[in-house]
Amino acid sequence: SGTGAGVGLPEACGVAVPPHRRARLQVVRGHEFLVPSLFTEGIPRVICEGLSCGLPVIASDRGGSREALTPGLGRLAEPTEESFSAALREWLASSASDPGLRQRCRRHAEERFSERNAAAIEDCLRQLVAQTSPRG
Repeated sequence: SGTGAGVGLPEACGVAVPPHRRARLQVVRGHEFLVPSLFTEGIPRVICEGLSCGLPVIASDRGGSREALTPGLGRLAEPTEESFSAALREWLASSASDPGLRQRCRRHAEERFSERNAAAIEDCLRQLVAQTSPRG
């Protein structure tokens, strides 16, 4: 249904929650975020999204996943059932009860993937272009 009952809100509250918000609320209520991608891409946006929700990420070691996921905020695994199962078991045994983990995941996402970070990168690139442009 389109009410809040599907995301942990009482049905009686009658809150209408749009589908995209229901999905985000379900993610935030999670404990880990699994990204078993078979394909490569730059920095996978889904890893950034999981971290921004305060969730540690277990992702395929493909493309830019290694750059997006700092050690201690999740695990990288080969995109096989065995590798993902092992990574999840290892994660649950070693880090799942860390009380500050969700805050560190969120902070990492804000520092590395926010508009503020994009603006800082753009400023650096502009300075580099200005330094290397021929002057005449």
